[in-house]
Amino acid sequence: MAGWFSADSAVVLAATVVLGWVAIYHLVDALQAVCAFILRCYRMTLLPLIIYSIMLWGVGLWGAFVWAYQGIGPLTARPEVSTFWAAASFALCIVSLAFVALVLWIAKQRRL
Repeated sequence: MAGWFSADSAVVLAATVVLGWVAIYHLVDALQAVCAFILRCYRMTLLPLIIYSIMLWGVGLWGAFVWAYQGIGPLTARPEVSTFWAAASFALCIVSLAFVALVLWIAKQRRL
């Protein structure tokens, strides 16, 4: 798809990498959004807020900054846009998994 907008192969390659991360981000974002609304229906709002804060701001944003400019363990510094999308996607995947687990847990608790 990136080739539709540029003939420069370097631009197409860079955009393709970013578009891959954007696709993953939007898939898990849809999942967490549905789970967040379900949790609101069960009147559970504080724990999702804490999970959002830690994962999206801590892991997603701060982790991306550290990875991009300093490197994290075996991951060398990569001051690129894709680094921020990768970290944000990873953090949102964890948020989605946590929200799915919370939805399943609270639904089970309410059935009893």
